[in-house]
Amino acid sequence: MGEVTIPSTLGGYPVVSIGDYAFSNCENLTDIVIPDSVTSIDYYAFYGCSSLTTIEIPDSVTSIGDYAFYNAPLNAIGAMILDNAESIGNFAFALQSEDGADETVTRFTVLEMPKVKTIGNFAFLNSSMKAVVIPARLESLGYGAFASSEDVTKIDVAIGNENFFVEDNVLYRYIDKAANEYELCFYPTSRMGEGEKGARAYSVKEGTLSVQAYAFYGLAKDALDKVTL
Repeated sequence: MGEVTIPSTLGGYPVVSIGDYAFSNCENLTDIVIPDSVTSIDYYAFYGCSSLTTIEIPDSVTSIGDYAFYNAPLNAIGAMILDNAESIGNFAFALQSEDGADETVTRFTVLEMPKVKTIGNFAFLNSSMKAVVIPARLESLGYGAFASSEDVTKIDVAIGNENFFVEDNVLYRYIDKAANEYELCFYPTSRMGEGEKGARAYSVKEGTLSVQAYAFYGLAKDALDKVTL
């Protein structure tokens, strides 16, 4: 199995989902084309497809399940375009070695997901993205969603999002906007702070009541010496 093109119909019925474990651990799968009839890519669909380097995800897909592309390299595409996806599951695009150690394989460097409402835990662990844009519709961000992404230097929040904000290039969530209460969600791995390029110290925003799990996970070497709460 090298290249696979999934048909839009089977037995006269439309193919609307790539089911749980459909191609799990197909180590020789290199390319996959998904038809416009598909709306969901389910749990573990392409889990452990260690040779999968390219894929075409159509605009029809609205949900991507847990571990859907876990440990699939996807390193022959420059951008991951998820124009209509609304939910991305836990570890959906994560990359780790079998013993749990962080991988360094280059993957897609650009991510577009303008309609996403929920992103699961460790969804993009060890990504190769240069920047992260939080969509306007995002309501829920799992812990470690962008953790250990060594190339991330910048993070932005799309206009219209009332749940998250960026201050000094660090991502926060509003716990209670009126009361000035916040949660620190993500400290970019190779952060360059405003007016302090290469700074190795960071003071958490006043009013921060919690720091999300794995918010500082996988920082670049010598990126940070001191955090003030």
